[in-house]
Amino acid sequence: MRILSKGGIGVKALIVDDDRFVWMGLKNLIPWSDMNFNEVLWADNGETAYDIVMKTYPDLIITDVRMPVMNGIELCKKIYESNIIDIYIIMLSAYDEFEFARAAISYNVKDYILKPLDDSSITKLTEKIQVITNDLKNKNYYRNIRYNTELKSRILHSLYELNMQDIEDLFLNELPSMHLKGNDKKDCCLFLIELLFDYFQDVSCDNQEFYRKHRNEAVEYILNAKNYSNIIDYTYNLYMRILEKLLIMNQDNNIIALKIKQYIDANYTDPNISVNKIAEVFHIVPGYVGALFKKYNGVKLNTYLNKLRIEKACELLEDVSLKVNEVAKSVGIPDTNYFIKVFKKMKGISPSRYRMIYHQKIINSSIIAGVLDEA
Repeated sequence: MRILSKGGIGVKALIVDDDRFVWMGLKNLIPWSDMNFNEVLWADNGETAYDIVMKTYPDLIITDVRMPVMNGIELCKKIYESNIIDIYIIMLSAYDEFEFARAAISYNVKDYILKPLDDSSITKLTEKIQVITNDLKNKNYYRNIRYNTELKSRILHSLYELNMQDIEDLFLNELPSMHLKGNDKKDCCLFLIELLFDYFQDVSCDNQEFYRKHRNEAVEYILNAKNYSNIIDYTYNLYMRILEKLLIMNQDNNIIALKIKQYIDANYTDPNISVNKIAEVFHIVPGYVGALFKKYNGVKLNTYLNKLRIEKACELLEDVSLKVNEVAKSVGIPDTNYFIKVFKKMKGISPSRYRMIYHQKIINSSIIAGVLDEA
């Protein structure tokens, strides 16, 4: 199993050197906070460093070659064999250790800095860390797209709202700023394709042939692409095509939402009326029925149905020959207790109390009318 580092963008660095003054010097001379590092850890040997790595997963390790207990080469080898990825390693080595240190290139060491450290080497090291920070930012940004639920929700929200401006901003501004390379760019586009077609399938179940055909074509194109520079443009154009198709569908959705309302008006007495039944009648995904109804009618479907039933119940309660349970069944709520509960929630009083108040008003009106007639 390969393990991703758990830090954010350049969250922490680990300096491994048995000379505490080297750690203090690097900690104080390098502008860590300016490069988005908020923690600089220290270990005085490779064994301690490895324990820290397994507990904290630093984004950057700067390690000396010669140390007691476990040297820098052994540390790099152990990290490599543990299949930990996304940790950048820079090795500090004296001139006479350089050829020895180069052996660590097979253990994922990215760069070397010669000791002893002076102003020139500190500047060089800082520049290397800045490059690494930018790379970490890009890699973490990609992870945020795939694993950050908030960002995924934002993309889905833009899709459901058919907000083409937000989608354009993602593809034309945010993705290019990531400077993704190779497989990271390919993985990112595959994820965006997955997100797009899952959404499309959710809102357009009557276009399954279109869904399968274009999804398979998109995945095959990205997987087989030799020129990585084209796949983001390809994905962007596919997003635009789907959104344009859905904009046309959206005009039809307004009509569907109106028809659903008319269906409820005509069938509210049916106790089995439900989102699933409505979805079956209109050939749309159940999960989309509620969102579609609320978007075009301004109220939740169940709220509208209950309000309609209770208003019709109020009319029936005017007839004293009808029992409350008969009224409940007549408006599609066969459970009398549930009917009373919904009625109280809507009207603030029980059905019986409503009936009594209604008829009391009728009696009072008749009395007043009689008095006026006598006068």
